[in-house]
Amino acid sequence: MQIRSVLPSRVAICLALACGLVVGANHPLRAAPPKKKPPGTPPIAAGGPALSPGGMPILPGRSPIALPGAANGSRRDSVDVDEILPTDNDRRMSVLADLHAKLGPAKRETTEALARLEQEQQKLAAILGQLAVAEGEALTLSMTLPQNANELANKNAALAVVAQRVQALKAESAAARRAVDVAARDFQAKAEALEKLRVRWFRLTDFFARLPREDHNRSIATFDAWLQAAPDDQAVHLARSVAYWNVGWLDKALEDLNPLIEAAGPGLSDCLAFQGLVLCQSKRDREGIASIAQAIKLDKSCVAAYVYRAQINLLHDRCDNAMRDLRLAQKIDPGHPEPQRLMALLQATCDKPPFKRDAAGALANAERARDLTKGRDWRSLEALAASYGENGKFDEASRTIDTAARLCSDANRARCENWKTQFEAHQPIRLSPRECAGIAGI
Repeated sequence: MQIRSVLPSRVAICLALACGLVVGANHPLRAAPPKKKPPGTPPIAAGGPALSPGGMPILPGRSPIALPGAANGSRRDSVDVDEILPTDNDRRMSVLADLHAKLGPAKRETTEALARLEQEQQKLAAILGQLAVAEGEALTLSMTLPQNANELANKNAALAVVAQRVQALKAESAAARRAVDVAARDFQAKAEALEKLRVRWFRLTDFFARLPREDHNRSIATFDAWLQAAPDDQAVHLARSVAYWNVGWLDKALEDLNPLIEAAGPGLSDCLAFQGLVLCQSKRDREGIASIAQAIKLDKSCVAAYVYRAQINLLHDRCDNAMRDLRLAQKIDPGHPEPQRLMALLQATCDKPPFKRDAAGALANAERARDLTKGRDWRSLEALAASYGENGKFDEASRTIDTAARLCSDANRARCENWKTQFEAHQPIRLSPRECAGIAGI
């Protein structure tokens, strides 16, 4: 069975999302010892809750983020990624290619803006150094005691010269501060524009395995071609790792993922969580659990780590532990639909005593997941249908699973049809914890 990713939206992860596309390839990670930013560098504005594509990809159903070109009427730039159906791979790849083409120039502009900022800061520091020396000279002169009128005249003349130099340096420093402010604002604007590009790029890589197998094979071919032109592009390595994982090529997924972890980029905690997931799927549970634990140690707000650990707990029939992790993930970011969806599925269908189902809780969580995904994620609708069934609302369950079947790929349509047959027979869905994990993504 296949695990589906739930890496959270990290729009505000240091702006430098995993590929070193912001402020240089070695920009510090949240969990790494931070380098001191030059004085005057503005704080990076958060663009959303908690992943980014730096770090990492966003959960389905997030609100659209306008691209820099959207204001001047670019229809492609203003595409709402939530409106691209999971099976519409051609459209998604077209937008991906367009965004990828813009990432290089955006990276250069951001790097150049940072270089200008650092240059202006160095000029300011040099002027402030000269000003400190001049003020020191003035202080020393003012403390000297002239012995006669001649010495007094010389002292006053020297003080006048130094005073003029101090005033000139103060004027230069004021101008230099203004230049630093201008450069800082320019850098912030460039960095934010780059982050928006990268967030949308990762969203469109579809981190959630909603595509049929053949489309992931096409994605791999596309990423291969991109890497021939840009072999060091970490974003594409990550996207290809996900595509490999979605078709079950776990060793290849790890090959692409490991260098990203070694690089310790801004999305390190999410990369570690994803690595843990792939390792557990590869029957390397001890390594996988350790990787997820490391992700949580680096970032206790890493939603992906808690959701992955919940799924792994389900594989081992630890339903209460799974619910605990999902509630933690929900508390960290109530705006992420994935924890809500998985909780709903477990509460509505799990048939493993002593775990107790919760029909009301399942329906509340499923409705939130549906609302957060705008009713366009078939897996959230599937969880909602199961919740309706658990509450005895079989007509609503049947209609909802019909909608899910229209949105899902051919590979998943048979399951939706089987569920509809059960709903028409007024039978709720019952799944083992392992089956819950399978429907949840494993």
